[in-house]
Amino acid sequence: MSDPLRRVAVVGSGNWGSTIAKIVGTNITKFNTFENEIRMYVYEEMVDGRKLTDIINQEHENVKYLPGHKFPPNVVAYPDVIEAVKDADILLFILPHQFVERTCHAIKSHVKKTAFAVSFSKGFYVSKDKSVDLLSTVISRLLEIPCYVLMGANIASEVAAGKFCEATIGSRNYEHGQLVKGLIQTDEFRLVIKPDTEVIEVLGALKNIVAVAAGFSDGLGFGDNTKAAVIRLGLKEMVKFCEEFFPGHHPQIFLESCGVADLVTTCYGGRNRKVAAAFVKTGKDIKTLEEEMLNGQKLQGPDAAAEVQEWLKEKGQANKFPLFVAVHEICERRLEPKALIDALRHHPEFCQCLCFILNSSYLALNCLPNDTCRFFNTFSRTYTIQTISQARLYFLQEIFPNASQCCISNTDYLINKLNSTTPIHANISSPRCLVFDNNGYLVTVSVNLKKIIRLYPANLTIVSDPLSPRFNDSPQLITYHNEAYYVALTYYIVVIDSNNLTILHNITTSNLDGTRGMMFLNNGQTLIVASTFNSYLLFFNQSATDSKSYSFVSQQKVNYIDPHGFWYVSDTYFYVTSWQNNSIYSYSATNNSVIWTEKLFLNARSVAPSSNGNHLTVDECDRYWFMLGGNGIRIFNNQASLIANLTRISASTFYSLITDKYVIYLSDTSSNFIIRIDPNIQCYSDEEN
Repeated sequence: MSDPLRRVAVVGSGNWGSTIAKIVGTNITKFNTFENEIRMYVYEEMVDGRKLTDIINQEHENVKYLPGHKFPPNVVAYPDVIEAVKDADILLFILPHQFVERTCHAIKSHVKKTAFAVSFSKGFYVSKDKSVDLLSTVISRLLEIPCYVLMGANIASEVAAGKFCEATIGSRNYEHGQLVKGLIQTDEFRLVIKPDTEVIEVLGALKNIVAVAAGFSDGLGFGDNTKAAVIRLGLKEMVKFCEEFFPGHHPQIFLESCGVADLVTTCYGGRNRKVAAAFVKTGKDIKTLEEEMLNGQKLQGPDAAAEVQEWLKEKGQANKFPLFVAVHEICERRLEPKALIDALRHHPEFCQCLCFILNSSYLALNCLPNDTCRFFNTFSRTYTIQTISQARLYFLQEIFPNASQCCISNTDYLINKLNSTTPIHANISSPRCLVFDNNGYLVTVSVNLKKIIRLYPANLTIVSDPLSPRFNDSPQLITYHNEAYYVALTYYIVVIDSNNLTILHNITTSNLDGTRGMMFLNNGQTLIVASTFNSYLLFFNQSATDSKSYSFVSQQKVNYIDPHGFWYVSDTYFYVTSWQNNSIYSYSATNNSVIWTEKLFLNARSVAPSSNGNHLTVDECDRYWFMLGGNGIRIFNNQASLIANLTRISASTFYSLITDKYVIYLSDTSSNFIIRIDPNIQCYSDEEN
């Protein structure tokens, strides 16, 4: 018996939705695996005394939103969105972004669990509590299906007329991406598939804000030179927004159709530019102009600017995006349109300078009121800032788990700052270790969900990963090396490609029993595993032909119970925690030795009576942060003396990552949280603290 034919539904019927329905209706006849009928959800309205759905179904034309372009007969308009999506395998969301949430709520119980969606909508979602999210994430979360995106330099009437253009599909699922490409691509409408789904979607929303700025410039009577400056500085802010909040993307993504091409097209030919110019010339408000000029369609730019403003306020980053902020303030009439030029004139782009001294040991980006440079003493990984009044600093924050110089040596000051900071949380069911990968993601494993979870570090938004494999056993920890995740299950370790999430290898040996710690030495040539239940350290060597494959070579019995977490110091020195004893042991060896000398470094049993010696982090000030579960985090100096407690932030800390300027990430297994704490500190000496 042959497989049932799959069905496509188009959710939305504005000019872009109608254009896509026209294309898919024509292309679908090339496939023998799809139903011929394309169901298009149409918001019912009266046009010259007739229902719009009747006009479309009888005359095969959307006379209101795409006049002059005929649908193929197999495109059928449905006024009921539930009927439109019934039995659909592919849902193409082409709605104004303001209507996405309510539509998803209406259809959620009627969508097939095997379906997937593609969002063409350009904007952000703002919840009632003012938190901001991507529309694809909202669709995926509410419908519980994967959601991909399609963005590009696409003015609907030109696409419908068959004028050559291109677009970008954002999908990490190769099969689904190719299927979408086959349904939509034509000789005149060319598509490229890229895996940077989130950035592709974000660019589609941000370019509308820049287009509003371009319209303000036109309305004020400035020429092409000014508009070029708007486009360039707008693109800079778009890139910076993506780097700040969605790191790990390929830098070439900005050169795709979803990036600079879409931006230029919208700034010269889109509705946002046109309405923004009229806003300046007529003095009318945005809503009035929308009703007068857009024939019932919705304007995206002003709403996107408001949504981005909420996002930036939540993150405390508004001062880094003056053009975005100015557009919002002008739309709300809190600033005059000419304030746009002030935002351009005083953009941080023009008041940064790069200063060098001959030996390159001094390096700083800074801006003083007279636009002169001032040198700041810096080190290889952290900055010691000499305070200068009225100076504005624009240092790019980087993640340095092992910085080389002491940033905050005053521990009391640091703990007070951490305790007074409001953390942000991500709900993850029983998270374990945390790592950063080559994509810029913060990565953990969920014991209960039995899968890898990837998050954006800046806001702890969970990355949609429909390809993430499900494990048969509960994963206990994860580490990362050489573009691969190493996930420890009870009796073996799974090696997974960090780019496409495919399983590459399994690593095991007969004595592997309950892995709780893993660490690489010699640039990945040696993998050490803590086999917890039988108290062994197991050593594996890297394959000469496959850098992600390892084979067992030796083992060493430890003289305590439950070896757990590692901390790497050098290829000949490291630490191991004991979960049972709440202790830390040091291991040292000469370069040629295969036997490691074990020595007790500290015993925390007196300050943490219940067994919970999870993991250890050593910061650049040589402080030892011992994760002791329900006992909290105990901080010791290099003489093994207790110097501080950190108990208010997490109920049961399993693992921590301490990054540049003490932005700290924690996993809390009992509260089911990943926690991010940003104390917003600069680096000072003891005297200044």
